[in-house]
Amino acid sequence: MRSRIVTNDGFSISVSNTVMLAVPISNFIVFEKRPIILNVTLGRNVSIDTFRNKIETAQVSDNEEKCDRRLHVKGFDNESTAIELWVQVSAQNFLRERSLIVHNLQAFCERVNVPLKKIELQG
Repeated sequence: MRSRIVTNDGFSISVSNTVMLAVPISNFIVFEKRPIILNVTLGRNVSIDTFRNKIETAQVSDNEEKCDRRLHVKGFDNESTAIELWVQVSAQNFLRERSLIVHNLQAFCERVNVPLKKIELQG
């Protein structure tokens, strides 16, 4: 026997029930909000407090009134600072919001002259 699953990007896949029973499954559609987690690498000369203040007032999501964001410093070396940025968005618009957030974050960093080295999606 097989189960049919619709993925976040709208594709329908068929998975054997033995596989379905062997691994945990998360259904994010049942949740109203879902986090987008970005691993951001900034130039070491960027003040974390200044970046935090700027990012809290920047429009990074399409739906600002429902946008909760958190910024955590993960680590640093001589050349860069690694930050984890969490942005809560509507589960219904997850893929669209994720794309907009990455684009808006890059444009924001260019606009305020923050040396952005890398943005990676987590998970």
